[in-house]
Amino acid sequence: MGDRNQLVLYPAKGTIIMKNSILLTISTIILGLCGALLRAKQLMYGFETDTGLPVRSGTLFGSSLFVLTIFVIFCFFLYMIINKNKIAKCDYHLFQYIKGYSQVLIRVLSAFLMFLSGVIGIYLFLHDNSVSLLIIALLSLVSGSGVIFLTLAQKRNRLSEEHLICAAAPVFWSSFLLIYCFREHSANPVISSFSYELFALTVSMLAIFYFSGIFYARPYLGRTLFTSFVSIFLIITAFGGRLLYDILSANNAELFSTVFWFTAMTSILLFVAANVNLLSEARGSKH
Repeated sequence: MGDRNQLVLYPAKGTIIMKNSILLTISTIILGLCGALLRAKQLMYGFETDTGLPVRSGTLFGSSLFVLTIFVIFCFFLYMIINKNKIAKCDYHLFQYIKGYSQVLIRVLSAFLMFLSGVIGIYLFLHDNSVSLLIIALLSLVSGSGVIFLTLAQKRNRLSEEHLICAAAPVFWSSFLLIYCFREHSANPVISSFSYELFALTVSMLAIFYFSGIFYARPYLGRTLFTSFVSIFLIITAFGGRLLYDILSANNAELFSTVFWFTAMTSILLFVAANVNLLSEARGSKH
């Protein structure tokens, strides 16, 4: 077992939880791109330019987006129900070990985008003097560092108690992102213009929270997989749609802020995608 403060874990032989996780992830991305297009159309035609109030011309896009979101959530919920027996048979300790390099590369790219969003956040802070932005920017840098240290420890199969703290850093960062997003739009009377982003942030925060619980002997593998897949769809739909809307409408005033959000959420998307790949392809113990 090694030292008292060190977890030495080795993958066991057994059944793979989800053999078609790559196909499922690709399908989620495709559905997210469709949702992003609908979200961009909703933002473009669904609200008045001056007042921001919803108009009838955007009802089709908003309704279609709502139906697509419910459909995706229901499909993933049904998929988790079908695979619940496989998930229940798995030893959560096995998921703390990274065997291949695909998860490592995705995690490193995620950390890089966290660093990049931190730099963009500091730039925005220098122009807006928002203390909240500075806190988020610093947490972005801390989260990126935490992801790097956690990934290296998992790859080496040497997790210490100090490394487990790194798993909590993205949780705090995503929580502050959610609070900041709500604070920035709290005065907006049109809830539908920002509620989808809040929903995406909430589910993403839950996905990271449930994943970090694995390292603290609080395994919720089914919830982790469910919220992870749903958050991938929601992030692409919400923030990809917002970025597409700013580009198509030539909204240069909000474009840089949108790039910050898109970079930050893409880093979370990659972090969650790497976790999904790790959880779904790891082998559980036989029972």
